[in-house]
Amino acid sequence: MSILEYLNDNANLLLVIITAVYVGLTWRMIREMQRTREAELEASLITTVVHMGGPHVKLRLQNVGQGPALDIEARIRLEPIGTSENRTWRNPALLSGDFQDFKFPDTTDKPFDLNYLAENYDNVCIDLHWSSLLHKGQSAKHKINLKDHKEGSWQAGALLPEKGISDWLKSINDTLEDVEKAVKKR
Repeated sequence: MSILEYLNDNANLLLVIITAVYVGLTWRMIREMQRTREAELEASLITTVVHMGGPHVKLRLQNVGQGPALDIEARIRLEPIGTSENRTWRNPALLSGDFQDFKFPDTTDKPFDLNYLAENYDNVCIDLHWSSLLHKGQSAKHKINLKDHKEGSWQAGALLPEKGISDWLKSINDTLEDVEKAVKKR
């Protein structure tokens, strides 16, 4: 039996096998395109602490994803638990790139003062729930350590520690004196 006779006798079987492979590859391609489309419509919410000048800060909730976030619920609280009120914020939509700012959920007259917040609370916790344009539910939990954030702000120059101002000014004065000496030598 030659190859041509074998192919002729089994042509239907070969056609079924080739069609099955084609269907399988097409199905994989469709699934990949569907995942890509879902990723393009996905929302991603992040929370950050934003400096407003001096020791004043606020919380920012921002959609950094490519799609809109829908039916958003954000629960904001300060830890230790029970030392402040909890806040719940609901919004029907937050478009890509949009943000919403919040004051910290402290009932005193200092909800924006990072020094006060870091002295009285350990963390700010944000529990987020939202859905994407394709109605896929998502959630995230963010925890920001206020004491670390305050220390990092000092290191970045956004805030100066109250006790360190005189040392900082002395350091600047010493540097200026060194520069003055170097200029006089030339």
